Amino acid sequence: MTWSAHSLLKPLSGALGLLAMVSARADGDEASLCLNSREAPAQTISHCSAANENKTLPDERRAAVLTQRGLASMAKRDLDHARADFDAAIALNGSSYWSYNSRAVLWMQLGDADRAIADGERAVELNPRYAFAWANLGNARLVHGDVDPALAALDKAIQLAPERMEIPYTSRGRAWLARGDCAQARADFNAALQANGRYANALSGRGYAQFCSGDFEAAAADFRSERVLRKDGESAMDLLIAVRRSGHDGQAELAEARSESDPATGMATGLALFSGTITPEQALQAISDRDPRVQRLRSCSASFEVGEWYLLKTDVPRARQYLAQARETCDPSLGQYAAAGAELARLK
Repeated sequence: MTWSAHSLLKPLSGALGLLAMVSARADGDEASLCLNSREAPAQTISHCSAANENKTLPDERRAAVLTQRGLASMAKRDLDHARADFDAAIALNGSSYWSYNSRAVLWMQLGDADRAIADGERAVELNPRYAFAWANLGNARLVHGDVDPALAALDKAIQLAPERMEIPYTSRGRAWLARGDCAQARADFNAALQANGRYANALSGRGYAQFCSGDFEAAAADFRSERVLRKDGESAMDLLIAVRRSGHDGQAELAEARSESDPATGMATGLALFSGTITPEQALQAISDRDPRVQRLRSCSASFEVGEWYLLKTDVPRARQYLAQARETCDPSLGQYAAAGAELARLK
């Protein structure tokens, strides 16, 4: 019995601004190979490490090399080495908005929204036209629970027209969801999907916007489209709950999820609950983790899923209890936060 992982590990809506923001000469030296690299992270790290050993490298260029190496380490989930490189880069070049933004993304990976906000604010102070940093700052503010400042930062990112518009539009859609404005959220998710029709986060977000509006059939359609791109326990639960709330039994969706389960770890906890394998009490007991951030995220998912389970059983008092608990434990960037709020409003 396991918990799904994608919302525990990935940034809110993807990380923007991870391309080198410095001139990278194409003269074949290791620094250029590092900064121009589109290779696998290990090869990028190799080029950047070789460049860093060049004692004549100017501080600004060395800082860029260290930032690029930090990003490659972050892609490998080697967050300790990434942090060391970002710290060293900023010590060498305190005016590198690219380095500050990259470290802000790292803080988000580590679950430290306060530090992400501080570094994001420094990045946009150094370069107010750096759309990528505005988008990441908006994400951090949203996770922190500051919805209005998040919207303001994401407005700025969209006005500056970054290359990958699907990411800030999706982030702003999440902020509108947190505000409870389902129509505005849906408009932003539509804009994100117009920019990139295969962006799974936008499909998931629009699914939650439909769910919050009470259009469970449309929500199920979006979650089903998401699962074409990303099959995991969480997307399976999103789809199953939407299907069940639209009045269908969800047996086909449960059978599909069961076929995807890892034999070594078993079915995801929420799916086990809805299949009748475990009780709500057992689902709630399964949230324990040494990392308090992971435990809080698990508590969010468990509370929402148990609340929905009781709602489908027409046990309104217990449904209200656990949906309220989800509202308290989910951070505002998560779809469950908005969905729990919408369900509670429908239960009044």
